[in-house]
Amino acid sequence: MGVLLSVIVFFSMQSWENKRLETSFMQLGKTYTEILKGSLKRPFGTMRSLSALQSSRCDVEQKGYAEFMEEFSNFASCSLSCHNETKMLSWIPRIKKKDVQKYTELAQRDGFPNFKITEKSSDGSIIIAKERDEYFPIYNVEPFENNKSFFGYDLSSNPVYLSAMEISKKSGRIAATSRLEIYDPELKENIYAFMLFLPIYRGGAHLKTLEEKHNYLQGYVAGFFVINDLLKNSFREIDLKGLDIHIDDVTDDNNIVFLFKSRDGKHNNHPLNSPYSLDNQADFEETIDVGGRIWNFRIHPSPTYFSEKRSSLALNLLIIVLVFTSIMIIHLFITVGQTSYVEKLVSERTQELVEMNSRLEQEIIEHESTTTALKDSEDNYRNIYNNAQVGLFRAKQSDGKIINANTRFAQMFGYRSQQEIIYDFYLFDQCLSHEKCSEVMKELKEKGEVLNVEMPLLRKDESHAWMRLWLHSYPERGVFEGVATDITDEKMMREANTELQAQLLQSQKLESIGRLAGGVAHDFNNMLTGILGYSELALMEVEKEGPLWKKLKVIESSGLKAASLTRQLLAFSRKQMLDMKTIDPNLVLQSIIALLRRIIRDDIELKCIENKGVWNIKADATQVEQILMNLSVNAQDAMPDGGYLTIALENSQLTEDDIGAYAEVTPGKYVKISVTDTGVGIKPEIQSKIFEPFFTTKELGRGTGLGLSTVFGIVKQHNGHIMLYSALDEGTTFNVYLPAELDTKTFHAPEEILELQPGNETILVVDDEPSILELIADTLKPLGYNIIVANNADTAFTKSHKCKGKIDLLIADVVMKGLNGKKLADSLLKKRPDIKVLLVSGYSGDIITKKGKLGKGISFIQKPLKPAELTRKIRDILDNS
Repeated sequence: MGVLLSVIVFFSMQSWENKRLETSFMQLGKTYTEILKGSLKRPFGTMRSLSALQSSRCDVEQKGYAEFMEEFSNFASCSLSCHNETKMLSWIPRIKKKDVQKYTELAQRDGFPNFKITEKSSDGSIIIAKERDEYFPIYNVEPFENNKSFFGYDLSSNPVYLSAMEISKKSGRIAATSRLEIYDPELKENIYAFMLFLPIYRGGAHLKTLEEKHNYLQGYVAGFFVINDLLKNSFREIDLKGLDIHIDDVTDDNNIVFLFKSRDGKHNNHPLNSPYSLDNQADFEETIDVGGRIWNFRIHPSPTYFSEKRSSLALNLLIIVLVFTSIMIIHLFITVGQTSYVEKLVSERTQELVEMNSRLEQEIIEHESTTTALKDSEDNYRNIYNNAQVGLFRAKQSDGKIINANTRFAQMFGYRSQQEIIYDFYLFDQCLSHEKCSEVMKELKEKGEVLNVEMPLLRKDESHAWMRLWLHSYPERGVFEGVATDITDEKMMREANTELQAQLLQSQKLESIGRLAGGVAHDFNNMLTGILGYSELALMEVEKEGPLWKKLKVIESSGLKAASLTRQLLAFSRKQMLDMKTIDPNLVLQSIIALLRRIIRDDIELKCIENKGVWNIKADATQVEQILMNLSVNAQDAMPDGGYLTIALENSQLTEDDIGAYAEVTPGKYVKISVTDTGVGIKPEIQSKIFEPFFTTKELGRGTGLGLSTVFGIVKQHNGHIMLYSALDEGTTFNVYLPAELDTKTFHAPEEILELQPGNETILVVDDEPSILELIADTLKPLGYNIIVANNADTAFTKSHKCKGKIDLLIADVVMKGLNGKKLADSLLKKRPDIKVLLVSGYSGDIITKKGKLGKGISFIQKPLKPAELTRKIRDILDNS
């Protein structure tokens, strides 16, 4: 029995020893993992220091390059001398295609006359980089002499580098490439390395969306690190005897890449020839995130590792137990004659001791289990509390002093640690609205909790932050606890969305009013055609300055005013027909200046600043004059006590930074026409309404409210933009941006002829408005023309078919019941290819202008029609055919 007991004790001790060694081995593996992680912080620290250096010199490509290169070289030399795993440090700017020439000139100016942006060809030779939207060349590199062949090399041309750069740009953090195999001329063999990239954003802005990160990306700092040197340095001070270390890149499960191995303390730069053949039960294995790459760290003990560290306690104990058993056997034989009473007593006492020992062991196990559970629970709670992504805190109810807080709460208010915010932070003192704070604390005292309240608070650096709070009171302890979430960005986005929604509603309202204005103008022009046409014909038939002539003049004057109002409605709704020509803005300014000087009051000094170097514009000169006239008259009304009115021309290149909140503005080249007054200014609350039709701040009867709406419509119809800058009692500036036209040929309008012009050609007139048919016939027949009238397309086809002679001209309304005028013209041109076409419409929103062209042989005239203008247009078409 004693021998059996000895063997059991021996194997039990042996099992315990094995577990002890395995536990010790696993703890050693964790320690080595932390050492490895600490070593990997060196290249990461180098990258962050290089990023700080580069960010402090964000304009180095424009100025101070030599000074920066000295700083860059000193920093790189220090890093290279301190850490032999660092082989290269560099700055890679982001160069857009349009800036390549600028960067090339900067590099040549700074001492690199042969600088070019390059890449590798399919055979590995260095060639000029292919044309791309943007490049990422090496612009600064240390050590320069060893790496000057890479100067100007575009890293984005290599898919491996580009992949890491994209990951770094999206995350804003350091990103590593996969393993790179490079030939080392000093060692005369291939070595393994990897590159780290860290993005730098313009202005150091805190960016969230991918679009923001793309727009503000300035470039990258990059480092080249040798894996073998880095990891050998990590384990230099560690005794690796008896241990095999193996590190692989397992980012891609389907393509595991070897990085490093050390067998029995000896390092090697090549993969193991065969997988592990030993029992892997005792292996230690853990993964590490290195710049977005997953490295697998594995330690395997050699066959002699455990045997050298195994204790002889079990064997010694076995020998002692065997000796003790032998003594007991001898003693048993000696005392065999003792009485059964003693045997029974010994047996009972032994049983009691065994039971007592069993109970004691159970109590010890239960105590250890309880202690471990309590410690684990406390650690879990502390980890959850400290690592929570919302701010958690406890404060005194009397003065709001923070007595406990997690790391996130401290960071939200700009403090470096929990201890710092506990020492220095009073919640009530940080509240920017004392009224709101009092209201919240009153509710907390009455109800015991406050849920989802938003409050503006002050950070350590005096900046404002909006916090959403959930508070719960514990009056018996005199404290309250809370959860805080930083909603500053959310608040700003809400305000921005509100502003954008207001702009959208304003745009939709103007568009709706525009459609209404266009429809009203169409009907008005039909009616005004009869009024103005017959007024003009009647004035030709009566005695000038007679009583009837004066009455007809009043009718004509009223009709012209109505037509002017209609044109303003069409201008606002962008449905008028424009005569677009390439013009010099200076000529437009010269043609309107004399008229402006006559209508502007004497107490207003008018100054026109021409610019001989200004670009041409493609525009309707009459409409541009209308813009200047309306803005000048508006400026005069804003200066009741006199002042200065300035009109200036200049070239303007609008960029994305310039347009700011004007989302509808397209970047590009424009001619800016500025109209500035020194008047009373425009109140901020009505600035969003000034372009609406019929909105006016003038007294009743002093304005139609169509001046600025007309300007708005004309500008938009020219694909331009208008921007307002105004301050009360300081004045107003309207900046009109019209797209530049680089064509140097300018148009000069001919002088207007105001007489009726006769003819003898045959004209087919089609309109579903009887009064317009009658007016055109009454105008043209007395002048010698042969007129054929039709009130719809079907009738026009029938009369055209019956007419055996030539029809020289078709005059047709665009909008008619049934077939419209444009389709009628297209059909007649197929049968009579020599016929000329003159289309008539009340507004140019009809189908003829959807693509901006009328077609060959087709002309256009705007209603309301006037006899003199109509006959001049007819003669121009027929005489130039």
